[in-house]
Amino acid sequence: MYSLVLITGTFMSKILFNTHDVILLITSFLCLFFIINIFLTKQVVMQSKLLLAAFLLANAIIPLDILINYGAGVHPLAINEFPNWFYVFEAGYWVQGPLLLWYMRSLVYKNYSLSWSDLLYLLPFMIFELHQLVFYHSLASEFKASLQIKYSFLTESITIFFITLTREGLRVFFGIMCLVELNNYKKSMRNKFSTFNEADFTWINILVWGSLILWVMALFIASIIIVTIKFNFIFDVGYVGLAANYLTCFMFASTLISLSCRSAVFEDIEKLGLITVKSVKNPINQSHVERLEELIAVKKPYMDSSLTLESLATMLAVSPRTLSTLINGHYQSNFYEFINKYRINEAKAMLASEKYRSSSVLDIMYEVGFNSKATFNNFFKKNEGITPSEYKKKFLLEMEAETGIEAQAS
Repeated sequence: MYSLVLITGTFMSKILFNTHDVILLITSFLCLFFIINIFLTKQVVMQSKLLLAAFLLANAIIPLDILINYGAGVHPLAINEFPNWFYVFEAGYWVQGPLLLWYMRSLVYKNYSLSWSDLLYLLPFMIFELHQLVFYHSLASEFKASLQIKYSFLTESITIFFITLTREGLRVFFGIMCLVELNNYKKSMRNKFSTFNEADFTWINILVWGSLILWVMALFIASIIIVTIKFNFIFDVGYVGLAANYLTCFMFASTLISLSCRSAVFEDIEKLGLITVKSVKNPINQSHVERLEELIAVKKPYMDSSLTLESLATMLAVSPRTLSTLINGHYQSNFYEFINKYRINEAKAMLASEKYRSSSVLDIMYEVGFNSKATFNNFFKKNEGITPSEYKKKFLLEMEAETGIEAQAS
């Protein structure tokens, strides 16, 4: 195994970090780099910046906690030189979930602000910190060092492991809540915008799903440890823990790469704050339906890739909520699906038209209002069962076959 040798100070000849430790350090640096990247973007909502930065900071200090408690070179050094730093960085575990949830809500809800009920999510963290302050941090440094020297995993109180199990269970709970908010966010986007590119949300998908998967792994480890101690069940969780460390590093690296490849996304996603108003079931005004269908047929507003619910409502001279209720109630679809069905029909007509025979599928895609090839292909295939290219090829073959039959007949 490769090792990183500290080349300064009194530790010049000692091996301080092995490969696994270096991965932990890289994870911390990735999180810090991510934080810097956040504040370099031109986001509108400062609250969202701060919440995401706080979440990343919590993730940055957790590897330090792991190093202090389990690092082959760092652990003995911490006992001798820094016994006061034990359990300090463990706070990151307790605040990860609430911070990520608050960040997701700041994306979903317009003018979101933390309430007193939100702060109740920090109650487990505050109880943990009070416990650590009373039973560890109030002790003398020399006594702390002696405690760490005598510490044995096998003699640890089972209560501590149940506290850890509770902590991991809470993180999984918050992770699931974050997924719910993420799905609500995407659903609301489809109700409000006619163009929705799933690729724009790759980085946040990685962040939320990756965090949940890692927290589930941590819950599994905590459960197995209790089973091991209680029932003498032999299972080496060390490899699972190492895998989680490497996956964490990979998750933040992937998130940063995804974000850097689509630099505008991080700025745009903050601008799409949504109002949390539940739709009220009102009777559909048939005159609105008739006017909407006439507008669609005559002016073809769906050909504009920047079309939104608000802009279409303005053309129709109704409120966005009225138009949303009309589309959801009468057409049984959201705004995104409603508009893109017209775009697909228009694309089909163009693909089958002699006028557009020389036009590429990409040209037609832009012509009908789509701005993402992946979205166009996926939506087309969902509706027609084949891709636009396959549809065009199929139509050309049918045309050639008909031409051949006519030639033979003449």
